[in-house]
Amino acid sequence: MTARNGHHRLLAAAALLLAWLPTAAAQDAPQPAQPDQEAAAAASRTEVAALLARAPEHPAVRAALASLEAARSQLRAARSPVRFEVSSALTRLDVDDIDLDPITPGVQPLDRTLINVSAGLSFRPFAFGDIADLVDQREVAVAQAELDVREALVSVQARTLEAAFQLELTRSGVAVAEQGAALAREALAATELRAQRGAATDRDVREARAGLAEAENLLLDARQNQALAELTLRSLLGTDDLPEVDPGAFALPRPAGEPVDVLRAGLGVRLAELGPRGAQRALLPVAQASYSFNLGEHDTLSLALESRTLQPSVTFSHEAQGRAFPQTEIRGALTVGVAWSISPEAFDALAAAESQLEAARLGLEAARQGAALRQEALLAAVEQAERALALAQARFADVQDRLAETRTRVDAGLATPLELQSDALAVTRAQLELRSASLNVLGTTLDLYELYALPLGTAPEAPAP
Repeated sequence: MTARNGHHRLLAAAALLLAWLPTAAAQDAPQPAQPDQEAAAAASRTEVAALLARAPEHPAVRAALASLEAARSQLRAARSPVRFEVSSALTRLDVDDIDLDPITPGVQPLDRTLINVSAGLSFRPFAFGDIADLVDQREVAVAQAELDVREALVSVQARTLEAAFQLELTRSGVAVAEQGAALAREALAATELRAQRGAATDRDVREARAGLAEAENLLLDARQNQALAELTLRSLLGTDDLPEVDPGAFALPRPAGEPVDVLRAGLGVRLAELGPRGAQRALLPVAQASYSFNLGEHDTLSLALESRTLQPSVTFSHEAQGRAFPQTEIRGALTVGVAWSISPEAFDALAAAESQLEAARLGLEAARQGAALRQEALLAAVEQAERALALAQARFADVQDRLAETRTRVDAGLATPLELQSDALAVTRAQLELRSASLNVLGTTLDLYELYALPLGTAPEAPAP
């Protein structure tokens, strides 16, 4: 039994339990309690707030938050204004022993171990070209991760609220089932007594016994439903401390927003737009300019700029071999180069990227149409549930008035205690139906929150219809 349809079985059970009322034994009905409704409603709202506060601790939400933090870290890395790189190399020469300077007394051997070191600093004053595409890609990843967090959070919140309210409904169902079983026992006892006096047949006794068996079976079902509801809520909260909440004391505003499927499709279009941009740049030549300052025989300082990213860089390098004459007389060198690599594959890649972009745009349009249909269906379901709630409230008020009238008639000797007992149980049943209708309104409204991926407490309210 799911949280969305379990209460329908409870209502069916409550309806069957009333089948034995006409033959139930007469007894005085207990006076219904009159609690402070405002205090109870305030306590229920406090419990609901506590339930919602636990949602971020759920493993699904924590996993989504961890993914979001990873995406944000990658975005910060892509936006980093400076990049520092260090490289080194060790070379071991395999040569014979030679004298580099025979004129100088002694042997001047060749160094067999060479160490080259390079340190570079790249600057990103603004995002351009490949860097801009990388930043856009990381921004889309962050937006997608944020949607994942919203979906996970509202899903956990919705499941928790429904499970809490479902538990209250099952508790009410158990109470109704217990009353029905008690009435069935009294009906059997009364029928057996009437049979002894000759006022009832064996068939009446058999029917009373069958009614008691069915009532006890319904009571077992109600208790199993309550145990299942407790297990569901316990698994969501991770604790054995299960709150008591009243669906009638908690009302959710009808939300408004953009369906999450449309938002995801829009992010897919934004991501697909990067493909043609990158493929078009691949068809263009790349120009690079650099100037190198010779700081000595071994050290060089270089400044470079290339057209693909417009990312200036400064590099210092040390080479163990060094430069020999006449290179030692060169103070600096300006180098300008252009590279252009083109092939049929590059044009195919551009065509593929444009096709993917078109597919993403069509997917966005399809997502909008599907979301619009689903939104209309959910709004209609909410309105139907609200109308059913209004009817349940009217029926509840009606049976309460009827119970008061019956109590007055009993006091005047115009009605039997059996009628009072029947009306008291009718009030209990109407209250159960009222809670079920409240839960149905809550469930359909929560479907809207999940459609928009709006966590509870942060959603803008829709204008009144």
